[in-house]
Amino acid sequence: MRLLLASTIYNFDLERCQEIRNWKGKVYVPWEKKPLLFRLKPVAWVKYVHLELRLNF
Repeated sequence: MRLLLASTIYNFDLERCQEIRNWKGKVYVPWEKKPLLFRLKPVAWVKYVHLELRLNF
């Protein structure tokens, strides 16, 4: 389970969905959790970055 979660966090950008249903509804059972929805976007990896470093002493 940890490996699956770590792989998802590493490979995707997570964005919480803005779903608001029954926002002002009363809570009767405090331990009942609503689903927490996310959108997954693949991470745009850069294959090659040219970095030039010049040191002047």
